[in-house]
Amino acid sequence: MCLKGDYIRGTFYPRMTQSFSYNDIVTNLMYLFIRQLDETKYVVWIEKSIRFSGNDEISPDCTILQDYNLRDRTAGPNATNIQLIIEVLNSHTLNRKLPIYAAHGVPEVWVISSSNSVLHVYTRPNQNLNVYENEQTYISGKSVTPQFIMPKFTINVNDIL
Repeated sequence: MCLKGDYIRGTFYPRMTQSFSYNDIVTNLMYLFIRQLDETKYVVWIEKSIRFSGNDEISPDCTILQDYNLRDRTAGPNATNIQLIIEVLNSHTLNRKLPIYAAHGVPEVWVISSSNSVLHVYTRPNQNLNVYENEQTYISGKSVTPQFIMPKFTINVNDIL
């Protein structure tokens, strides 16, 4: 049996059992982005590992990659390919992940709280301080536009939840 999880600073954190709500959100995200994105430029990467450094290998819930060749079996994606990471809040390692994402310059991170029907969007990573300098909150009924994906499109928060 293969355990799924994240290696953060060399420590393994197993992935928690996922709820039906979590599975629905991740499936909705996958279909929303697949329908909107140019498949010649972007890859929708669901719960797949990304190596950030020697001790950090993380499996975000959903990652939008650009300029990544799926046929290249010699190396997986890295931080330079990432345009957007989305985490569903039941990720118990989120407070450990955000500083790593910022340190590696991930331009945009979404954190979804299904229990509160809220989406937090983090942008402007400060790689020196390992933090995001901008956080915006979107509630149910509002729309959000991914900042670093072209062409631009909007997603209603209700469509994610």
